[in-house]
Amino acid sequence: MKKTSTNKPYRPKTSFFTKKIPITWFITTALVAVISLSMEIGSAFSHSNNAGAKPSIIPNASPLNNSTAENPQNTASPDFTNPIIACRGPILEIRPFKNQIKEIVDEIIGRGEANNISIAFRSLNNGYAFGINSEQKFRPASLLKVPTMIAYLKLAEDSPAILDRKILFAKSQQIGIPNNIPNPMIVGQSYTIRELIERMIENSDNDAAMLLLKGIDDKEVEKTYAVFDLNVPKMLRPDQDFSSVSDFVRIFRILYNASYLNKEMSDYALNMLSKVYFADGIVGGVGNGTPVAHKYGEWYFNGVYQLHDCGIVYVQGNPYIVAIMTKGIELKKLSGVIRRISNVIYSHVQVDLQS
Repeated sequence: MKKTSTNKPYRPKTSFFTKKIPITWFITTALVAVISLSMEIGSAFSHSNNAGAKPSIIPNASPLNNSTAENPQNTASPDFTNPIIACRGPILEIRPFKNQIKEIVDEIIGRGEANNISIAFRSLNNGYAFGINSEQKFRPASLLKVPTMIAYLKLAEDSPAILDRKILFAKSQQIGIPNNIPNPMIVGQSYTIRELIERMIENSDNDAAMLLLKGIDDKEVEKTYAVFDLNVPKMLRPDQDFSSVSDFVRIFRILYNASYLNKEMSDYALNMLSKVYFADGIVGGVGNGTPVAHKYGEWYFNGVYQLHDCGIVYVQGNPYIVAIMTKGIELKKLSGVIRRISNVIYSHVQVDLQS
């Protein structure tokens, strides 16, 4: 090994340090850097001023119902899209816990509390994911209100005025299970598209959903289904199951990443979903103060109920998506099943965060 002097650091013969660089080179490089930096700053201020000149199409509207009071989990206001970007510190690993969830599912079905249970989980930090009967098909029911919302918000990105267009509510058209909601719409009154979307999502208002479907070209909704790879039959039978938990994990992941809607619209969508008027299910299984952006769906046919709940649980430091779909003969038991599974998943994530 070649020895080097202790008084002079070793540098390879081809090193930059062996070359003699004119002082003018350093001056020129410094001037170019200063000019480039000035241009970047000027461009940033220009974009900022332009953005400020164009008002946001998303208002700070008050909730349509008292879901915030009923649901203390959703009192916080996180950055609903990509919150990990703003996080500091190491990303914590989630240790696998699929087997424990599978045991609970088998136990619940063995006791007759549910006939079928399907679950999908995905950590939004480290990508740990699992499914239990995740390709089993169910009737999504009100979960389809999420792609309907997305179809409108996609149009609003280019035509913001669409959200202020009004539609007359002429007649109630109840579908499926009776839609007992707070603050129902008034026949003979007109509502903006924005109000209808918020009612459809936050209150799961079927009348608002029907008005919105009538007010949009079918091709726009079908385009959204295609983007999210949702196979929705054109002619539905009442006994037809056609969607899985995997479908809705995909939808919430795309909303979280703002990879279809832009960030403003994705935040708006997830903010609405965090106000959903349903305190059982996923929300009932997580700790107070933990926001949950989710949507539930109910269906009933021939003596069998279906109850589903899918969304993002914004655990600080480790947000995750969970989708749970169930079938059974008692709706109340199904909500308890979803709540219990949600709590077990939440507890596992919390333990990993604390360890």
